[in-house]
Amino acid sequence: MDKRVVIITITALIFVSCILASYADNTDYPSTETLKQIASAPWACDARHYDDLFEKVRLQKVAEDLRFDAWLADKATSAGCQLGKEELDFLNERKRELEFFALKSRIATTITPTESQIKKYSASWTTTLPERYEVFYIFVDTTAAQSKEEKEKLHQRALWLKGQLTKENFKEIAMLWSDHPSGAEGGAFGSISLDDFGPTFVSHIRQTPVGTIGGPYQTKSGWNIFYVRSYTPPYIRNFPKEKLTSMTAETLAGEVVNKDMQEKKTWEDMKEKFKIDKDFRVTAEIVALKNFLLSGAYLRTQISRQLPASEELMSIYKENSALFIHPPNRKAREILLTTDDWTMTMTPEAWDKRRAVRDQARELRDRIMKGGDFQSLARKYSKAKSAPEGGDIGWIQEPSNYIYDTALAKLKTGEVSTPILSLKGYLLLQLVDIQLKKPMTYEEVERKCKDIWTNRQFKKIKENLHGHYLSSK
Repeated sequence: MDKRVVIITITALIFVSCILASYADNTDYPSTETLKQIASAPWACDARHYDDLFEKVRLQKVAEDLRFDAWLADKATSAGCQLGKEELDFLNERKRELEFFALKSRIATTITPTESQIKKYSASWTTTLPERYEVFYIFVDTTAAQSKEEKEKLHQRALWLKGQLTKENFKEIAMLWSDHPSGAEGGAFGSISLDDFGPTFVSHIRQTPVGTIGGPYQTKSGWNIFYVRSYTPPYIRNFPKEKLTSMTAETLAGEVVNKDMQEKKTWEDMKEKFKIDKDFRVTAEIVALKNFLLSGAYLRTQISRQLPASEELMSIYKENSALFIHPPNRKAREILLTTDDWTMTMTPEAWDKRRAVRDQARELRDRIMKGGDFQSLARKYSKAKSAPEGGDIGWIQEPSNYIYDTALAKLKTGEVSTPILSLKGYLLLQLVDIQLKKPMTYEEVERKCKDIWTNRQFKKIKENLHGHYLSSK
């Protein structure tokens, strides 16, 4: 073996051994900077929820966890525990991420951006963010009205809608009555910048106080009702010249590193040039993550040597009886209205076709609400395969189709949904019957009971080992 390789390998082993020893013996180690880094690492946050703790307590908890993991990892190694392929892949993936950021940081210190580069990259960072409104919208179209009477009827509809609306039911009414494409999404416009809209629309938004429903406001094409849910004022982003320079250098360095990563030899050469393998921020977290994974492997081996007694599992089954229940089973009917050329494209022509189908669905729903027979109307108008059976689709056990589950959960027996936009057309659903939740048998949840037992044993064994760890210090 090459003498240089041997020296590097021995040096690395000594370095890692020192880190492991420090975890276990040095109460002042690791540094606050390293603790903060590990506390914010994705794997640590997901597993231990450090974000839920105040900073001082959080850092103390991280330090204690690092030492305990190192102690358990040493036991795992002595017992012959090894990481599986999935764990090794995860470890290597995190190592590569850390190396990327470390190398980018090192290279950034060697780059002095030109004025033109700073200007180019900082343009997007210093742009003032415009004010934004979160808006929901209902539009009553009057363009097809020919007479004053028809126009006035639509005006009265807009006034009636405004009188019915609340913050809670706005989406549902928008889906039923809005003549704008956003009606399919409950009138949701999302977070919008007024720069994207004309002066009339803007004036209507500004006339509606945040948290209220405004309108109906008249335009040439119809009546407009808005629910302005929230407002974010303009935000001016100011950065000192030094900050813009460093941000530009980081961006340029990131481009270099991304390119280097594509070639294995170039990547390894760059890591060696900037001594990334000796970067303490990388090494410290990788050692911490490896210890964390090894400690988990060791705990699992301890659990695998135990088997739950049938009495323990039955006790868990009875204890969780409120959770071990089947979800509701609902019997329903459907009416599907569509066209031969149905499309979900966002062109005005496509929306006009969808709106005509939605209006037909709305009219059918009105007829049913006034006493019309759902099954008869399904046989006559529905395009679904269930039409010959009066729209009967039988019992639906949750979870099934999201659209059906969501809509039926809102209905009481006998009620009919508002028109629901689907990929095939507009649906009307009727809830015919519902079977209440019923308990699952022990055989159905035996596996879940074993999982609960395993989790409890995992916690119990870990607590016992932690006690041994504390007494050994």
